[in-house]
Amino acid sequence: RLIGDLAPVSQQALSTLINLSNETAIVEHMTNSSSLFDKVMENLKSYHEKLGSTKAKLQIERSVQETTKIQLRLNLILLSNISQTSSGALCMLQADNQNRDLVGLNILRLTKWFLTYSSNATAQAPPELSSESNHTDEGEMAAAVTVDIHRDDDDEWKYVAGILANVTRLKEGREILMDRRRGVLRSLLRELHS
Repeated sequence: RLIGDLAPVSQQALSTLINLSNETAIVEHMTNSSSLFDKVMENLKSYHEKLGSTKAKLQIERSVQETTKIQLRLNLILLSNISQTSSGALCMLQADNQNRDLVGLNILRLTKWFLTYSSNATAQAPPELSSESNHTDEGEMAAAVTVDIHRDDDDEWKYVAGILANVTRLKEGREILMDRRRGVLRSLLRELHS
């Protein structure tokens, strides 16, 4: 509930959840309910709308825009960390959704936003991140992302690549990515070639 609150409160809540996502048992608890994923995706949609139009970019004060970018980055880092486990990846894919049309909607949205706002990501060097190792539920080693939220990153959307890598470890994720009707892989080809 706190991750959609006022900026200072939600930043602290998101930072705490990111730090807690280093523990597999806590991630399992986070993924028991899809409400966390729903709230994070709702936050991302709201940031997409705030940063979406050129007119809106001109009207938003620089400090508000920077706060929005920090919020966006924290939400994406949290999704990247949580989707490292199978249960987190399944929640991200919405694989348990009764309405089969909604399965993979989060991935479609993230890909669309990534391609829209990360246009110069291919020209940038990879980010310098620190990581702590932990075991996923498959027994493999994984690195949970930790970052300095106030560091001036040019591309907040770079964490989508980690999310896509995490969900495509599962058969369901690969099927969604390769589904020709959805066109996700085709839209990502430009980024894959760079």
